[in-house]
Amino acid sequence: IGYVYLANIGQILNAISAPGNSAESTQHARNLHITLFSLGNCGSRAFFGALSDVLRNKFGIHRLWIFVFALISMLMTLTWLVSTSTAAITPEKLVPCTVIISAAYGIAFGIGPAVTTEFGTEVFARNWGIFLFAPAFGSQIFNVLFGILYGHQAEKQNSHICYGAACYRGAFRIGIICGIIVLAILTLAIYKAGLYRRRIPSDKII
Repeated sequence: IGYVYLANIGQILNAISAPGNSAESTQHARNLHITLFSLGNCGSRAFFGALSDVLRNKFGIHRLWIFVFALISMLMTLTWLVSTSTAAITPEKLVPCTVIISAAYGIAFGIGPAVTTEFGTEVFARNWGIFLFAPAFGSQIFNVLFGILYGHQAEKQNSHICYGAACYRGAFRIGIICGIIVLAILTLAIYKAGLYRRRIPSDKII
C-alpha cells in the first residue's frame, strides 16, 4: 500500500483539490508530498531500525511488534482517508497521512532483514527473496486495481480525471481488508511463538 500511495499521489491530490486550482499549485503539492514520503521512508528505516535493536536487546521485545505498530498506524490512516468527505480533505491535511504511510513503509524494509535472520541464517537468502518479492508483486496488483477503480469513477463523472474521495476509496478499502488479514496472521504468529513474552538474549544479560 505504501508504494501504491506514492505512485498514485498525483491522482489522489487531483481528486481532493478544488476545481479552480492551477496546475502549478497541484504540481507543487505533488512535489511536497513526494519529498515528505522520501524523508519519512528514509527516517523511519534509520530510527525504527535502531529502536528495534534497543527494544530487542535491552527489553526483550521482539521486532515483530514494530511491524504490528506500523500496520496499525497504516490501517488507522487508511480508515481516516476512506471515511472523510472530500470537502474535509485538503493537500495540507493529507501531509500527516503521507508521513505515517511512508514511515510504515520504511519500517518494513528497515527491520525486515533483522527479522528474517531470526528464522535462521541457513535459509536467509530464500526468506529475504520472498520478503522482497511479496511487496513488489502486491504493489503491482494494487496499482492495477487502483487504476481500474479510479477509471470507473472517472467514467461515472464523464471525465478523464476523477474528482472526489470516491476516486481512491475503493482501493484503500480493499487495502484495509488486506491489512486486517495480515494483522490477524501476524498476531497469531506472535501468539503461537510466544513472542508476547519478553525475552532478553542470553548474551545481553549482565
